[in-house]
Amino acid sequence: MSSENTPSHRHNLPALAAASFVTVLLLALSFPPAGLDFLAWVALSPLLVALGVSYGKRGLLLLWAAGMVFGCVGFFWVRHVTWLGTVLLGFYLSLYFVAFCASVRWLSFRKNIPMALAAPIVWTGLEYFRGVFLSGLPWVFLAHT
Repeated sequence: MSSENTPSHRHNLPALAAASFVTVLLLALSFPPAGLDFLAWVALSPLLVALGVSYGKRGLLLLWAAGMVFGCVGFFWVRHVTWLGTVLLGFYLSLYFVAFCASVRWLSFRKNIPMALAAPIVWTGLEYFRGVFLSGLPWVFLAHT
């Protein structure tokens, strides 16, 4: 019996899904057109709480879906040029969302770095990397709020 099929993993998936999508909603509302920038201060909190529990491989799929939603919503204006471009951009940005979650969990649970320290370091590093990699994509950074 794999550890992913144990009841504890199944029960954690709804909590992870809810926390992921609440985080995405708060992040999306932090940027224009809503522009509620103060939400950026708490946007990652639900996700960080959910990352404290085990979720297995299905959880990574949920995190990828949440990142895809944020990528598509964050770059909603690209749809005026191309819908396919919006989806591809959402896919690309979702990889950063998953990388953030996996890195924070790894640093917290394997290297014993407090999540409160690991999360801002990883998020900032990924935003910096995204801003310079392949000529950069310097939009919708949490730092912009």
